[in-house]
Amino acid sequence: MRHERSMAVLVDVTNARINQQTRSLKDIRNARINQQTRSLKDIRKRTSHIRHSRRLRLPVPRINGVLQQLRFCTLDGAHPQC
Repeated sequence: MRHERSMAVLVDVTNARINQQTRSLKDIRNARINQQTRSLKDIRKRTSHIRHSRRLRLPVPRINGVLQQLRFCTLDGAHPQC
């Protein structure tokens, strides 16, 4: 009986140790993910003024003073002019 009880205690201790390890691993992983998303949010906040700025327009290509449409080619052969 005594041997069984000591084994049970050992199992409990081992489980507790494993649980603690996995918990700390989860915490580390979550902290890492949180940090990544936080830095992404910071970047978005920092660059939001660029998006909303009226002065920063993309230059429109002109050939001989004539506005050229920007062509976006998907390379699937749908646009023979590309």
